Amino acid sequence: TSDSGLTPVQRSLQTHGMTRELWTREVLEPRLLETGIGFVLCGQLELSWREGGNESAMAPVLPGDWIGGHNLSSVTAEAPLILRALTLARVLIIGVDRLQGLLAHELAPLREPLYAELAGSLARYWLDAAARLHETRHCGLDERVLGVLDEAATWPSASSHPEGTLVKASPKLLAPRMACSRVSFSRALARLSAAGRVRLDGRRILLLGHQGRGAAD
Repeated sequence: TSDSGLTPVQRSLQTHGMTRELWTREVLEPRLLETGIGFVLCGQLELSWREGGNESAMAPVLPGDWIGGHNLSSVTAEAPLILRALTLARVLIIGVDRLQGLLAHELAPLREPLYAELAGSLARYWLDAAARLHETRHCGLDERVLGVLDEAATWPSASSHPEGTLVKASPKLLAPRMACSRVSFSRALARLSAAGRVRLDGRRILLLGHQGRGAAD
């Protein structure tokens, strides 16, 4: 795996952890997320929390992003956290006890920059969660669908198109990110299609007029 997208701290930790490969929709073992800390080497994932029978998306997790940072801080999760792969993904995990031992001795110079990176990572996750909550309460469903499509248009799976950006993600994948049903999501897509905002292209969604990234198909 190329480490070009990793920070110097992450590159220094690579040889001290273990890697886990996750298939699409596979969840990282809860014990690893509860007792370890790590970062994403490749792929796209999503951090959520589960309370009762409900699951709420917090933030996307992309290559170079930290996971489990709360395990080295005083921040605790009120409900079990879940890390689910949205594509084939690979993550590196180090047990917190092992990492604390390393930081106390051979990796002592990494302690300060590591904590600084984790603080920034946690802040981003909670700001993303707050933004999603605001959208849920104050934005209409159609605008929220456009928002999640705009986010999906930045994923590596998206590609440019002469008329916009092709989002290669199904309602089954995107609807849970908005905490809405696939039926509601599909109805919103139909309204947006009728309004000329999107076009359905098989299993892909063309976000019309959007300037995305990737090579044109």
